[in-house]
Amino acid sequence: MAPRYPTYQRSAQLSASIVTPPNIDQAALREQAKGYASMAEGADRVMNFAFKEGEKRAKSRGTASGAADPTGTLEQFGGQRPVSNFEQQAAFDAAVGLASVEIETEARVAMQQTMLRYQKDKGNPQDLQQELDDIREGYAAAVDDLDPLSAAKLNAKLTAAGQSLFLNYSADDLRVQEKERQAQGVTLYADAKRQADILGRQTGSDDDLATMLAYYTDSAEQLGQTGTPAFARGIETIKNDFHIARVRGAFEKSNDKEKFIEEFRDDLDKGTGLARGLFEGDKKTLGNEQLTWMRGDLAAKKRAATEDKARLRADIRDTGSDVREINKLVGQNFEQGREKIARLVKRATDTGDKELERDALALQANVATMSYFRKASPMAIRAAATAFEKQANADRDVNPYEASRITMLRKMAEAAEAGLSKTADYHNEVNPEAPFAPITPDSRSMQSRVEAADDFAVSMGLQRAQTYLTTGEANFYGDRLADSDTNEQIAIFTQLYAGFGKATPTVMQQIAKSNPIAARIGGMTYASGDVDFARQTLNGFNAMSPGPGLPGQTLEKENSDVIEAEIARVMPNMPGDEYARVLRTAEAAVIGSRIAKAPLDVGKPDVVEKLVNQTLGAKYVNGEQFGGAANYSGRSVMVPNSVRAEGGLEDLIKGRRVNAPMRGRQTGTSGFSRGVTDYQGGITAEELADIGIVLYMRGKPIAIDDKFRQSIMPKTFDGKSVYLTIGNTDQALQNADGTFALIDLDALMNVRNAGY
Repeated sequence: MAPRYPTYQRSAQLSASIVTPPNIDQAALREQAKGYASMAEGADRVMNFAFKEGEKRAKSRGTASGAADPTGTLEQFGGQRPVSNFEQQAAFDAAVGLASVEIETEARVAMQQTMLRYQKDKGNPQDLQQELDDIREGYAAAVDDLDPLSAAKLNAKLTAAGQSLFLNYSADDLRVQEKERQAQGVTLYADAKRQADILGRQTGSDDDLATMLAYYTDSAEQLGQTGTPAFARGIETIKNDFHIARVRGAFEKSNDKEKFIEEFRDDLDKGTGLARGLFEGDKKTLGNEQLTWMRGDLAAKKRAATEDKARLRADIRDTGSDVREINKLVGQNFEQGREKIARLVKRATDTGDKELERDALALQANVATMSYFRKASPMAIRAAATAFEKQANADRDVNPYEASRITMLRKMAEAAEAGLSKTADYHNEVNPEAPFAPITPDSRSMQSRVEAADDFAVSMGLQRAQTYLTTGEANFYGDRLADSDTNEQIAIFTQLYAGFGKATPTVMQQIAKSNPIAARIGGMTYASGDVDFARQTLNGFNAMSPGPGLPGQTLEKENSDVIEAEIARVMPNMPGDEYARVLRTAEAAVIGSRIAKAPLDVGKPDVVEKLVNQTLGAKYVNGEQFGGAANYSGRSVMVPNSVRAEGGLEDLIKGRRVNAPMRGRQTGTSGFSRGVTDYQGGITAEELADIGIVLYMRGKPIAIDDKFRQSIMPKTFDGKSVYLTIGNTDQALQNADGTFALIDLDALMNVRNAGY
């Protein structure tokens, strides 16, 4: 290392010879000399004191000066110690001393950093010693040229420091090596024990054990860990582990464990066979283990049998209680379903539990019953339940599964009724092997769907299908309408009208689930036949809902309030969601009229009334309204456009009123007979039968007579069908199976017209 401070350069000193004067020994002179000497001695003491005090003060100043600026001082004297000036000498010595301390500090830091690096990297101790020596020599050389004595002192200090660091590191390295050897020994021992356990369980060969121990001993010897009592004890432990594992492995492999235990007890008595080589304590432990197993095995078998019965009972119960699951089981894959039940029966039989076997067999019979009725109508299923119930009551022995069969049949009827509300989906559910053909743009596929769905509905006891599209198909058309402009929407509606015909309103109701306003406009268009009005309304609707993030047009609040009031007037009992859709559709029609430059005058009552009724599906023929809102004895109902809004529904259901003479005794004082009201041309039992309806109340058929026709009131279902109620109550008349009787007004009109 290059010296930080300027090196000290020595220079030759001049010397002069001293001449000794001759020795003159004269008495007088001696006495005189004594006086002089005494005086000289006093003067010398004074001079020496003054000289020493001056020297002390000079050194003090020099030391302070050198300490204040060591580098500057050394540069001042060119690295050479002054010869005669005490102050300069002191300054130089102080500078050299401080420089030496600073260099020593830096050297110790460098040594320590080197030590830390070797500890981190786990370097070779000899390499560490070499680097420490290099640091010592480099830093000491920086002082050597200034002051050899200081350099020697520094070299001695750094030598001691380096040696201390080296010895510490060497000791740590030896300790690490020893720990590693110990860890390796522990690992070897643990591995040997594992191998002993494996060999004992797999082969049980004494030769395999000897070979493994030889390998272990050789490895341990290389680590210097053999030849000790601890090592010998470890070998014996490994052997014993092998013998224990041999016994346990043989026990686990044994097919007849009770026989094994008996033979092993004989080996224990003799100390031979599998008992050889075992410690005495382990012999007892293994014997107890096997006794414990015997007790536990018996308990486990008993517990397993109990648990298996419980699981089986739960399986039978769960399988028999869930009608939907049964339907799926026997409907979607009957073979698999039948196999599942057969497995349950076998499991129950194998237990020997007669109650379980009876329940499983009863379930099997019930599943067969479910399979038979899975495609039946709700009415047929209920009839079967009633028949089974009568038979059970007659036998006076209704076991749990007879009762469950009756309950399940009734639940099946309920499930079928709920499923038929989505006719197309339900058909595909109970006929997975022959689902409806998919709908295509071809009108013939739509016509085929209507025919197939209606046929299926009739087989289920309905007048017609409740839905013609599957849920997926309805969502498809709803999405198409949402993504199309007015012309494309009209094209879609036209396509649907051509294909579905009279089923179009039902189709539109399905589509309305995902796109209610567009579907309502489509249904309204089909009902009225007014394509121009539909186009106008669609234009308005699209302007009101242009798309995400775009502002839509809105109708003025005062005009919207007028329309809302008219809807409330003509249809006061309309459900809230339908009310909102009708209002929005009417608003769209007004906005669309403005776009078409033929704005509707919402300020005129007749215009608003017609607008609302058109929105409800009314059409106008020669100024007369068909369909839309109709009045029936003070009650507002919606009717299809096959029925005149004014009096058409009353004519269809009640007939025309005529006055007739009173039959019976006369009353009053005038002598005239008081007249009564008769109805002619009203609904008949034959007409209802033609559309598949027989009216019941409280389980009894109702006579369709004048009294009946005077008392019934219709309640709107969907604008094309009505429920009939007695008076102004909401108690709808029923079918034979207890469901509400739904009167298809279009079908009734067709029957009526056919009879004229």
